[in-house]
Amino acid sequence: MTSVAPAGGSATGRSGEVELWTAQLDLAALENRLSGSLLSEEELERARRLRFESDRVHFTASRLWLRLVLAHGLGVGTAEIRLQTRSDGKPELAPPLPARLRFSMSRSGSLGLFALAFDSEVGVDLEDRSRVGDVEAVGGRIFSPAERAILDGLDDEEKQRSFCQIWTRKEAVLKALGVGLGAPLEALDVSGEVALWDTARPGVPDEPRTWFVHDLDVAPGYSAALATEAALPGGVPAVRDATELLPGAVPGFLGRSAASSMPAP
Repeated sequence: MTSVAPAGGSATGRSGEVELWTAQLDLAALENRLSGSLLSEEELERARRLRFESDRVHFTASRLWLRLVLAHGLGVGTAEIRLQTRSDGKPELAPPLPARLRFSMSRSGSLGLFALAFDSEVGVDLEDRSRVGDVEAVGGRIFSPAERAILDGLDDEEKQRSFCQIWTRKEAVLKALGVGLGAPLEALDVSGEVALWDTARPGVPDEPRTWFVHDLDVAPGYSAALATEAALPGGVPAVRDATELLPGAVPGFLGRSAASSMPAP
């Protein structure tokens, strides 16, 4: 298998620099070039456990796109990307790859969102708004008073949009921290530009850190957010299409469908 080495990347990015990428996870031609053999046994097993073929395709494609984005950020071939899992469950680059490059990813429906950051933690979340359930019930249970106040008085469409905006902000902070949904979500307020924890509540992380939260415009029908440890003096970077990282980036460059090599259910 040929290892793809995207041009333009470097392991010497500036501290605090952030890159954002999206990728369609239904691209029929991705697998032939970025082979499923790049995935770890753990990732392949996770794909096998997924019930629906579409979920297996989207999961596999998201992990392949992640490798392409990371390879670009490091200036190495995709086959050189190795991942490991921290004790808190957050994935990171495995040695000897530089630990100063941090990343986060999210997928919803057929879209993936990826963030890279140098020397600081980063988190992103993405939600397909058409998949949102009972906004009132969920918001009333896990939103802070200030967040619930934002929803009050909105019509159904705007309420759904605002709900997803708040939800993705919360998830982005949790992903940056490496904290799961077991944290008391109602104690995390993301109604402003800086996330705030109610430290009087049990279950709040021992050392709450400052997180700046940013809304992202990624695609019609989706909400997305970015959480960073430092303010972004240059503003939120543009969200770029990861297909530009493919060598040649021309139609037909890749080949058969990713579904053709998916593990059997």
